Amino acid sequence: MSSNIKIRRICQHCGHEFVAKTTVTKYCGDTCAKRAYKARIKEQKIEKSEIETQKQREVPYISVQSLEYLTVKEVAGMLKCDPRTVYDMVNSGRLNAINLSLRKIRILKKDLDAIFSDPANLITERNNALGGNKRPSLKNCYTIGEILAKYSLAEKTLQSIIILHSIPKYNVGKFVYVAKQDIDPILKRFILAEP
Repeated sequence: MSSNIKIRRICQHCGHEFVAKTTVTKYCGDTCAKRAYKARIKEQKIEKSEIETQKQREVPYISVQSLEYLTVKEVAGMLKCDPRTVYDMVNSGRLNAINLSLRKIRILKKDLDAIFSDPANLITERNNALGGNKRPSLKNCYTIGEILAKYSLAEKTLQSIIILHSIPKYNVGKFVYVAKQDIDPILKRFILAEP
């Protein structure tokens, strides 16, 4: 039995007006019905993928709570940083770790917690130790080129001395400055020590 109903409807996919022959028709034609179906399936897959991703994000954190030893990846996840940052912390000695074999570093959870209670790692303490890391006026500084000319040093030697004595450097524009009060006493000793 065919229907003689003619209802003006708006397609739920493309938004165009059309004449429907039933009261439940949603789409203007077969093409829109197929496109709407594909869009619906796509949305379901995306939603399912997002749920799985959220589960994967939560699982490592939950499992890490019960562990005593952590991998670099787990520590990076807990600190919300890149694994290279964790490797840098281990290599610099700020974070204790044990190397079981090649690429098998393990970190005690209590050592990770100890980082946050260590006053040497606190930013305010470090800034106070460096005098607030304020740059002296440029009148009281040398550029690297001025130091090399004044003391007749090789650039590599100067860089070694700066690193060895942890002398702060200040970048201003394209020049690198070093405070005179930091570098002069060391270089005068260095020059006097040479035969």
